[in-house]
Amino acid sequence: MLHPGLRTLYQLRFRAAFRGLKRNVGSPKRIIMFAFGGLLVAMWAGSILFAGIVGDKQDVAWFEDAAPFFILLMLVLSITTAAGERAIYYSPSEIDFLFAAPISRRQLLAYKLIGTIFSTTFSALIFSVVVSRYVPAWGPAYLGLWLALAFIQLSTMAILLAGQSVAESAVTRIRKGILVGAASVAIVTVWLNAGKISAGSATEVIASLHQESLLRFIVWPVEPFVKVMYADPFWPGGVLWITVGLGINGALCLFIFWLDAEYRESAIAVSQRWYARIQSAKKTGVAPPTSTKAWGRSPKLPYWGGAGPIARRQLTTAMRNSRSLLTVTAVIAVGIAITLMNKERSEDQVWLMLYGITGWLTILLTMMIRFDFRSDLDQMEGLKSLPLPAYRIAVGQLIAPVFVCLILQVAIFTAGAAANGRPEVALAAALFVIPVNILLFGVENIVFLLFPSRVMGFNPGDFMSMGRQMLLMFLKFSVIGVAAIIAVIAGSITLFVLKDSTWAALAAAWIVLVAQALLVLPGMAWAFNRFDVSADLPAS
Repeated sequence: MLHPGLRTLYQLRFRAAFRGLKRNVGSPKRIIMFAFGGLLVAMWAGSILFAGIVGDKQDVAWFEDAAPFFILLMLVLSITTAAGERAIYYSPSEIDFLFAAPISRRQLLAYKLIGTIFSTTFSALIFSVVVSRYVPAWGPAYLGLWLALAFIQLSTMAILLAGQSVAESAVTRIRKGILVGAASVAIVTVWLNAGKISAGSATEVIASLHQESLLRFIVWPVEPFVKVMYADPFWPGGVLWITVGLGINGALCLFIFWLDAEYRESAIAVSQRWYARIQSAKKTGVAPPTSTKAWGRSPKLPYWGGAGPIARRQLTTAMRNSRSLLTVTAVIAVGIAITLMNKERSEDQVWLMLYGITGWLTILLTMMIRFDFRSDLDQMEGLKSLPLPAYRIAVGQLIAPVFVCLILQVAIFTAGAAANGRPEVALAAALFVIPVNILLFGVENIVFLLFPSRVMGFNPGDFMSMGRQMLLMFLKFSVIGVAAIIAVIAGSITLFVLKDSTWAALAAAWIVLVAQALLVLPGMAWAFNRFDVSADLPAS
């Protein structure tokens, strides 16, 4: 039975959410941005749902075999990464008021569990829209994903609390053990099935791993949730599997309450760490590392007219804050290599797919890798006082994000070269993404300097922030599109003049692309000079 005060708190939180939504549309400018963001989100979701309803369902069988592995991967990442700590995270205000209140430890745990169920409701909605093309019907897919996400959250909480009931250090050992075990299983599976992976298609490989290998026993706990997603007809099979899924999640809830672990001291420590990360992200756009140990330092760079020390500081920050990003990218690179190691597609098709994947990831990475002016918002006064020309400061700010993004792109191209050969194609692609990175990060920084804003936490329904990001993404696509057209024209002219000299055409296109990329430096310098610390600095 939930404490009456906690029920009242939930009511107040819902009212606060709607009040915040109303505040987001409090001016004509905000209304326009909110409407634009809402329209874009509606168009995105509607287009995916429409394609899922009337489009071809040829990938349903493939995704049914792959879904258990995706759910299991999400579970491993939830347990082993810093995001898993949020399973027992309470906000500072909740700790101040609830931990000192006459409320039992189990009632506080019930309050947290209910909040977890509510949060998975919205997350499942997003995931169900994304996978609508790969499932027979949207409704069962939503229910199955909701049960699966709740299972992930409850399993993470159960493992963390079980470790704390033994010893505080046991949590770290358990998480490391799960990570090592998952990596070992993945390596052994790939090694044992290397022949199938290289000879068969991706669909055949995933089906084989799901039905014939030892992995089918490992993914068994998450199979009921996939059965719900693919229940056709829904009665009575879907209802039966929903009952099984609810039983699994209910058993996890009972296990959590049965542990009755003393988690409050650990929750306070987790709250302090996450609150510090949130505050730092709001101020600088970069969250501090989860570990208190310094993880590397950038080597000394040449002075470069003052750009070197600025670049070294940002590179050191990147090294200490990019571990999770590098890990996720390494997983993506390995996954791409495994997917493409088959004889189903030609080499040209493989590289075309890699270019498309890298392009989308690059657009997203420009928003995630913020080791530039966006992370120096509170240091703007110091940067403005440096006895350096603005363009040198701009160069120093661009080096770190361009270099970090290049490392991630090279990892993907290397995986493609390892799977399909032709390392010269990977090298050429790596050379071309350098000016593309400069263009994208340059545009991102120019817009930020002209319209500065702090990074805020995402709230469901915050369409104003979505609208701003969509406008920025449209601008970046436009810049890249214009630059690509000009570079293609230059390459085509060279190819026509020199009579089928492909490498000369590529060199001409690259030179033109580099020249266009360098044009963003004067733009960044102008925007930096225009930035007024006394008027443009947003409130904390």
